[in-house]
Amino acid sequence: MLIILQDRGRLADEVVKRAREGTADLEDIIDAAYACSMMSLQALKEGGYQHRTLRPLVEEIITRLGDGGVGGVGDSWFVEHRAAHRRLLLVRAHLRYCLREDLYVPLSDNAKMALRRVHRIDVEADRAVEKYPEDAHPLRLPKSITQLSLILRKLKVAHFVRARRGPFTFDILERDRRLIWECNNFDRYYGSSFDKLAPRRLEERILKAMGYKIVQVPFWHWRRVTLKSRRIDM
Repeated sequence: MLIILQDRGRLADEVVKRAREGTADLEDIIDAAYACSMMSLQALKEGGYQHRTLRPLVEEIITRLGDGGVGGVGDSWFVEHRAAHRRLLLVRAHLRYCLREDLYVPLSDNAKMALRRVHRIDVEADRAVEKYPEDAHPLRLPKSITQLSLILRKLKVAHFVRARRGPFTFDILERDRRLIWECNNFDRYYGSSFDKLAPRRLEERILKAMGYKIVQVPFWHWRRVTLKSRRIDM
């Protein structure tokens, strides 16, 4: 794990250097800021990455964003680079809720407006209705999600399945409480371990800082309990 953190730090430091030289594009800078954000808060602060690396990356992103007019990045860029857009939304949320006093509050009002514009693009994208061909297949949900949703319905717990809120997509979100049910399949963990992937840990850290409670349903526990009555008792 320490080697992975050091690799992310070296990658981010290299992008900071290239950004200062004007040779790094916006997508690379966003990826580097996202890689820094995936570090633990302890590693960010004790390793010096918070101010030495993450802050310059965020400042460079804000400079590149501008006001969306001449010389800045327009909304169309984010439509064409959806992965970078989502990562930037996560970086913004991480700044607002996890590094608020250290990095977000000191930003100028114009800088916060530039980041808010990125969030507004995502809100408008949510309102757009995508048209699919008539022969398109519906999205197949993982079996564990459908089974857990059925149990919650039997327990009269109102909820949404695969609810989307900004850059987050929840497996199951209760309607009347800020409570998330996570059906953690094996693809959310590093191979041959019970350690969650860094992107999943980052999202979980942000959501907890936002006031959500998370109920973990790991696949190895769910598969051992085969009877429906036992699963309801869980």
